[in-house]
Amino acid sequence: MKSPSVLLVVAKTNLARVAQVLAFRQGGFPSVVKILLAGTIMFTLAARGQDDPTEIPKIHPLHAELPPTFWEMHSHAILLVTLLLAAVVATVIWFWTRPQPAVITPPEVQARTALAALPILLAEGDRLSRISHIVRRYIQQAFDLPRTELNTTEFCQLIATQAQVGPQLAAALAEFMRESDRRKFSRSTATAAEVNPVTQALALIEQSEARRAELRAQAAAAPKPTA
Repeated sequence: MKSPSVLLVVAKTNLARVAQVLAFRQGGFPSVVKILLAGTIMFTLAARGQDDPTEIPKIHPLHAELPPTFWEMHSHAILLVTLLLAAVVATVIWFWTRPQPAVITPPEVQARTALAALPILLAEGDRLSRISHIVRRYIQQAFDLPRTELNTTEFCQLIATQAQVGPQLAAALAEFMRESDRRKFSRSTATAAEVNPVTQALALIEQSEARRAELRAQAAAAPKPTA
């Protein structure tokens, strides 16, 4: 938008030009009404932004440089934090889903727990079968014997040939197994003088643990082979 002084100069210039044009076309000096009409038209045109050919156009200042975006300023930090968070999440997931090491219960603990969990109202034959099975499984685990299903005769023959079991423990185990079979297949009821089979089984477990402790002591005292 031009200032009022500039508009006035432009209007006067255009008014003189229009007057000359009208005088030339009509062959004489134009009337006052025509001159005023021409001046009004030219002034209006000048006020609407008609540029003067002699006027130097104004140069607008350049736009300010656009500032960097948030991503451009912090992209490295965002990537670093993202990688750290992903590593933390992956570590937590691995920690909670990793396979836990199996808890190995000692064979003597398994045997004592199984004996304590026997039902009280169990029939005598079934009770003796379960007790003898618990003792047999314990001996196989404690002395690293084959885990095959053996009857009483086969089991007694096996433990008699195992040096780690020893003759005394093997004889006590064989006597217990044969007595359990006799009582299982006997039709006579148990008398008060007969020892409780659970008590006998616990005594055999204690004797077996003493034998295992003896074997460990012998292994510790044995001289180590030199290279």
